[in-house]
Amino acid sequence: MLNLRDTRPARLFSGKPIELVAVPSGNEERPPGEWAKHVKKLDYTVAKQGVTLKTEALVTLDKMEAKRELMVRTNKPYLPSSLEHSIGESARKVEAALGYIVGDLSSPPCSSCERGLGPFPHCVRVYDCQNVTACTNCHWSGDLNRCQYYDQTDHTHQTDPAGYNTKLKGILSDAEISLTLAEKAFRGNHEIAFHARQSRDAVHGMNAAAAIRNDQRVADEYGVSNEHAQQVAVKVKDVNLDLYQLVDRLKKVTMAVEKLVKEEADANLGSASIN
Repeated sequence: MLNLRDTRPARLFSGKPIELVAVPSGNEERPPGEWAKHVKKLDYTVAKQGVTLKTEALVTLDKMEAKRELMVRTNKPYLPSSLEHSIGESARKVEAALGYIVGDLSSPPCSSCERGLGPFPHCVRVYDCQNVTACTNCHWSGDLNRCQYYDQTDHTHQTDPAGYNTKLKGILSDAEISLTLAEKAFRGNHEIAFHARQSRDAVHGMNAAAAIRNDQRVADEYGVSNEHAQQVAVKVKDVNLDLYQLVDRLKKVTMAVEKLVKEEADANLGSASIN
């Protein structure tokens, strides 16, 4: 269902007069059309200064491909000029409109979208833009906390300006790799112990064979013992390499933690100086 064409000429916030097509509405997604193409230009003074985009979110969203046409709910129709005016009210609303065009459908939709809140007929989230963390309907409203997905996404840009959470995630990744290497080293040690026992048993058999002067048996047992000894040597070399990598990883973790502690101390010192 389409709204009737607005007979009033719309005017972009940049001052350029334009003619906009009717605003699509309904529950069925549509492929990118005239509105998606129009919003992707980001020709709003709240969004762009010359050729420079004003928010990090817009920089990220601008790089994404359009996936659907911009649409509104059937029970919340917009005239083209009204929707254009609403989008151009703030950078946040431009982010929401563009996010709706380039984002992915949420499954299930957030409870706010299910209740019909927001202008868009679908609950859409942008997973690769840490500055747009709620669905686009809730982002449009500015009430991010009403979106059940908000706290489940990465929004360190709002709660952690210094980026400590992101850095800690990197440290955690290094720690997990260190743990994997340690477990591999332990398994290697168990294999070493097994081959050592095999070598010991082979030597015992060799000694027993020598006692009854069974030269062929001595030769066979010695060969088995020698083979296990070689396997032990190879495994020791592998374990040593794993342990070296483990130590290197742990050093990196330690240095990263020390750096974070220093940065936090410097930040606190700067805050105290300002106060």
